[in-house]
Amino acid sequence: MERKLRRLFSRAYEDIEINIPRVEQREFGIGNLEKKIYKRHLAFLSLEELKAFLIREAPFYISYSAAYYQNPSAPMEKKGFLGADLVFDIDVSLEELEKAKEDVLYLYDVLKQDFGFKDIVINYSGNRGFHIHVRDPEALGIGKEGREALVEYFNLQKFDYKELLKHYTAYRGKKDAEILATGGILGPSPREHKAGFLGKFLTNLYGVLDEKGRKFLLKGDWRYVKSSHVKKALEKTRLRLDVDNQVTSDLSKLIRMENSIHGSTGLQAKVLSLEKLEGFDPWEEAVVFSKEKKVLVQMKESFRIPRKNISLQEGKLYRMPEYLALFVVLQKKAILKD
Repeated sequence: MERKLRRLFSRAYEDIEINIPRVEQREFGIGNLEKKIYKRHLAFLSLEELKAFLIREAPFYISYSAAYYQNPSAPMEKKGFLGADLVFDIDVSLEELEKAKEDVLYLYDVLKQDFGFKDIVINYSGNRGFHIHVRDPEALGIGKEGREALVEYFNLQKFDYKELLKHYTAYRGKKDAEILATGGILGPSPREHKAGFLGKFLTNLYGVLDEKGRKFLLKGDWRYVKSSHVKKALEKTRLRLDVDNQVTSDLSKLIRMENSIHGSTGLQAKVLSLEKLEGFDPWEEAVVFSKEKKVLVQMKESFRIPRKNISLQEGKLYRMPEYLALFVVLQKKAILKD
């Protein structure tokens, strides 16, 4: 069965575009059906060489380094570290992808608006979530501690709103003077800030206030804002799903290669534009195997295909589209019979 699966993977890779920036400076690792990375320290001199390898070897998993090296195939201590992409991994489940999309949009907005990053790539992982890669030159030199601090920033682990208000204590005009003269606390207004972390936080703060509190907040007057309001707004603002801190902070970590085929699902780790993210459905847009060709499988155990509402019973034979048949086989719930 493994040989047949490899033939199918090989055929699919013939039609997949591979476009990895600075491919010659990255380390690669491959996996089989038992282990996602069983061999690493691989290197390729060109995209053409990498694609030829994928077609010839058809690995079930291929990952690559966020880091760039002088000698990517050398042992770790001799690679010659040159910097690393900033990577965030939001890992959920196929059923929770809609929730994950909201976190991806938040991450993207804050990375762009608050940090000024421009070269941001979003890709579906091929299985249970999304990866965000930041490739701006300014991001490449951020060390382990700096990357851990970024994850803390997104999760608002050390946020103090009183520090935020300190930036607004100076009199900046007649309106501000009037607010302070009436006993109000000068702070940021949702009218002034619409993007990034501050924009989202203020929008959520506005949403938890009553009508009077909202009226004053719009003027930059925080007199009716209580700590309980801030706490509620922060809960709405912080990432609802966990970002894998190890993926972000570990500079030697290998991560699923974009546009590759995931060996647990048969789905593509597809690069997505921001515009395509909201409506993205992996069963429509990340499928690389045939939707028309039917394949016979026998179930090893009962299983429900996520997001498809298809329930399959242990021991029964099913003839189904190739892409679904490969999904249940790669999930180790069935065996190929054809």
